[in-house]
Amino acid sequence: YPTIRPTLDLNFAAVKKLDSRITYYRTGPASYVDEFGKVVLVGGNFPRFDHDPTTRESKGFLIEESRINILPYSTDVVGQSGWSRAGVLTENTTATTAPDGSYDAVALRDDGNNSQHTLYDDVAVGNITSVYTSSCWAKAGSKSFAEIFVNGTGASGTVTIAYNFNLSTGAATYTGTGGHSSGTSATATEYPNGWWRCSVTADVADSASGSGTFRWHVRPRTSSNGNYQGDDTIGIYVWGFQLELGTFLTSYIPGSSTGGTATRGKDLAEIEGKEFTDFFNQDEGTINCAYWLGNDNTAMRVFQINDSNNSEIDIVAGSGSGSGGYGYVKTGGTAQANGGQSSTNANYLNKLHVTTLAYKTNDIAGINRNTGVLTNDTSATLDGAYNRVTFYQGVNGGDQLNGHLQRVQYYPKRLPDNQLKNLNNQ
Repeated sequence: YPTIRPTLDLNFAAVKKLDSRITYYRTGPASYVDEFGKVVLVGGNFPRFDHDPTTRESKGFLIEESRINILPYSTDVVGQSGWSRAGVLTENTTATTAPDGSYDAVALRDDGNNSQHTLYDDVAVGNITSVYTSSCWAKAGSKSFAEIFVNGTGASGTVTIAYNFNLSTGAATYTGTGGHSSGTSATATEYPNGWWRCSVTADVADSASGSGTFRWHVRPRTSSNGNYQGDDTIGIYVWGFQLELGTFLTSYIPGSSTGGTATRGKDLAEIEGKEFTDFFNQDEGTINCAYWLGNDNTAMRVFQINDSNNSEIDIVAGSGSGSGGYGYVKTGGTAQANGGQSSTNANYLNKLHVTTLAYKTNDIAGINRNTGVLTNDTSATLDGAYNRVTFYQGVNGGDQLNGHLQRVQYYPKRLPDNQLKNLNNQ
């Protein structure tokens, strides 16, 4: 193990706050899960330290790309005429607290008809051919199932996609029509007090092009059947409606209270100036990063040392090939070395990665705990004028981790290979 101490040691999961050397920015509303499993709603420039809602484990610093919640009034649909109701009444309730601890949960009360019982909204979108992710929290009332039901109308017609969620087990069953189940997916995550966050990811366009209308439903279900005989009881409780353009679910974005959309800006964190030069060695060093991998995206970065000369030393969480978990060195725009054998990220979603990279001129080495293979490169040059750390891709201000950064350690020495292995596996 290293015989020297790191000059930078950021244990986000344990400390649950930002080091004073880090400058942080984010615009717009956002949320995270606290140590009690409660969803906490926050405003801009508020760093988020997230927890597993089931185990309550501290996962670390939540870093995400920007997303837009397209659904209006997503925390306050009761009384909003823009939301339509078929066979249900909507009411706020004190019978249960919402996932954020408030009494803003919406009760969906069935009428007495033998029909569908659903709350829905039609929203205009400019890119109906894209993949969207729909989500909300649901809790059983008199009915033990909830369904998220979506369809889209564009130039070539309508596609109907639906999943039924068991509010006891979280199991999701495809209940759509027209044979469009291929390429769709659903998730259900358990939260305290009987709540489940349910999501459906799907393309509702059926080869349609351009703009269209996205219809978003949530409804109580008795089983897999569509229509049923209502009995004037509260079928399910729901909260936190979200429709976002993207192929995977992100944290909840509290919707606009005045209608329209709500945007959560991208998380931007960095260290520069004296705070950077105090810990960094231009000539040699070792980076060790532990992070919970979110959904793979092109060129996701965890911890990047960079400058204005298009040079970087960094930990890559994801690349365009769907692989990641390796170190990378680029100087003056020219790739120099990869450190560590990359892994296929689809096999490690929502699991802990540890990636370690050591650098020195003509002496690069790296290892990823998931593969356990240390690789070396003896033909790399360095820039020597690095001036900051970014917890994203510095050149474009994007490519966020979309996951949780648990810990970062930086040593101002190129540690020997045997120490790299032990540090990576501790």
